[in-house]
Amino acid sequence: MSVAGSTHQWARRYIQSGYPVVAVRPNTKRPYTKGWERLLITVELIPKYIQPDDNIGIMTGEQAGGLIDVDLDCETASLLARHFLPATRML
Repeated sequence: MSVAGSTHQWARRYIQSGYPVVAVRPNTKRPYTKGWERLLITVELIPKYIQPDDNIGIMTGEQAGGLIDVDLDCETASLLARHFLPATRML
């Protein structure tokens, strides 16, 4: 799949990799769905909850099995992370 894959392709890829997803309004960080924190979108439910123009958010925390997000906003932080954070499947 190319980087320019469709929203549904990316949602499917994330879900199949074990990352719970949520539809996010374009140009924001706000999910569309009320109660999104409790919603588990499966591959079969992608067309119901995620539209082609939506952005995709990956849920973190308890509902994601303890997954956390760490922002490394500069090169120094990225270099230090290699020594202090566990390896991940992300870039």
